[in-house]
Amino acid sequence: MRLLLKAAIRFTIVGLSLLWCLASHAGLIWDWEIDNPSQVRSPTDIVPVFATLHNDVVSTVLLDGFERGPLEGIAIGSLVGDADFPPGLFEFDGGPLGEQTLQEQFFGAEIAPGESFSFVLYTLVPTAGAVPAGTYTIPVNDIALHGFGPGSGFKAGGAVEVIVVPEPASLGFVPLLTLGLLGLRRRQLRRLSLRSGLIAESPRDRSLSMGEDVPQHLRRFSARLCF
Repeated sequence: MRLLLKAAIRFTIVGLSLLWCLASHAGLIWDWEIDNPSQVRSPTDIVPVFATLHNDVVSTVLLDGFERGPLEGIAIGSLVGDADFPPGLFEFDGGPLGEQTLQEQFFGAEIAPGESFSFVLYTLVPTAGAVPAGTYTIPVNDIALHGFGPGSGFKAGGAVEVIVVPEPASLGFVPLLTLGLLGLRRRQLRRLSLRSGLIAESPRDRSLSMGEDVPQHLRRFSARLCF
């Protein structure tokens, strides 16, 4: 009888311990999203992909200890792939360009239930200085939290789409063209006003209209234009 009682007590203790562990791990409820899944960029632009991690309001776990790694804290990992464009167009840099890795961005972070944390998932850099115009898609963008049991697996964030458009080369000439047209229009309005007597004719305008101080070859050229 005593043996059966001891066995029942041990079984109860083990069962309660197991249930406590599962309950503590099951208390982690989190999600994430990509903040800029569709971007319009020029051929030479560097493309950062921003994201936000959410610790759900009903979660019972404080997300911290990222600097200690998966054995004593938390590690965050990413799975990115299945791009619909050939390799060699972009260089992939996890996290902010040349600054931190994905994991390092979370060092010192304490994300309580109901709080969120923003980070850079990765950065795309044109490899040859410029990317041809077109639409480039990365369908698989997943992250996982390692260091917790249930609830720490990979979760999908959706596709990332980068639309590369060429830079119009003619835009730089628009201000100069506008200034030229304004100057031409101003001269035309002044000539019309002089002819109609709306404004007084200056001595210089009078001398030019009478042909004074104008070289002979320019007079002949003006005559050919007028007649």
